[in-house]
Amino acid sequence: MLRKKSLLALLLSLCMVVGILPATVFAAGQYVPENPRWSGYGNQVMWDKPANASGSTYLEYEAQLVLNGQVLQTESVEIDRWVFFDSKNITQSKDAYTLKVRARQIYLTGDPDGSYTVWKRDAWGDWAIGGNTGGGEGPTPPHEHSFGGWKNNGTQHWKECSCGEKSEESPHNFGEWELIYYDVNTKYDVCERRCLTCGYEQIDRYREHQHYYTDDWSSGSTTHWKECYYCKEVNQDTVADHTFDDWTITKEPTTTETGSRERTCSICKYKQEETIPVHEHSYGDWQKDETQHWKECSCGDKTEVGNHTFDDWTITKEPTTTETGSRERTCSICKYKQEETIPVHEHSYGDWQKDETQHWKECSCGDKTEVGNHTFDDWTITKEPTTTETGSRERTCS
Repeated sequence: MLRKKSLLALLLSLCMVVGILPATVFAAGQYVPENPRWSGYGNQVMWDKPANASGSTYLEYEAQLVLNGQVLQTESVEIDRWVFFDSKNITQSKDAYTLKVRARQIYLTGDPDGSYTVWKRDAWGDWAIGGNTGGGEGPTPPHEHSFGGWKNNGTQHWKECSCGEKSEESPHNFGEWELIYYDVNTKYDVCERRCLTCGYEQIDRYREHQHYYTDDWSSGSTTHWKECYYCKEVNQDTVADHTFDDWTITKEPTTTETGSRERTCSICKYKQEETIPVHEHSYGDWQKDETQHWKECSCGDKTEVGNHTFDDWTITKEPTTTETGSRERTCSICKYKQEETIPVHEHSYGDWQKDETQHWKECSCGDKTEVGNHTFDDWTITKEPTTTETGSRERTCS
């Protein structure tokens, strides 16, 4: 798995280092090496640091082996003050050769005793001339190796003494590849890895791209998905329709202005917005309560408000002397049905009812009481009969 890495911090740190380094430019000839000489150790030539060079001044040197005015060999070295000339160029006594050394200041970042980078060089100074002396200042002590910091190439690393002897030479021990950036032109990942021992950086500009899908959702009007942070390729396994919550009205419409509403996908948080048209009343069916009826729009506006207009009562259950009854009536406009309970029946018989033979008292429910035959008084003649006309008589139940 590739790890993302920012180059910004590295670039800023280099800029800061460059910014604090000395910016003085020295004139040519300011730094002149002293006492070029044979060291007495093989074909090694050495010299002393210029007297006017401080301890914080780093120099590059160029040494030449000259015979009868002809330059046989030129060697360059940074910071160290010795070189080895090729033995095939030395065919005469060493005191027959002229030794020439010159210096120039260099500016570097890193460890002067290990790995560093030169970012600026001044002009060369004047040549210092030596040789034809039969050897320098007497015998040179036996050489002791000093290997310093790591050196490397593309395949291995080592530590090296100024005499050329190497130590701890071995192949690089690389860590994991780290992603620097995705090249949109080549469609490859540009990656680097470091040797865990010497810090050597290896860059591969053509590594097969590995998708890095973020946790963030991308979305359109109908679907959401996850995509690669670098190449923007869609992960098809994540493509799905939105799952919306309920609509929330953000502005109620009026009869003169539109309104608005919105809803949000519970997964990707995509927000969908809609315009609610200008409101047109739609009153629908009758609404009613116990006393009134009306028609009502969804916005709450009412029309045709009025009191109920009831038909006559209809008995739906006759009451008895032990059970209540019921009756109902209906509004002729909205069809609201009003219902009432009829109390348990209590007889009320009222006045005498009679026919030709009997008399009784009767309740409105039809129940009769005190039923009996008439008890008449004596007859009373109301008209005397004659020889030509009938008469009449009557009697009354007592």
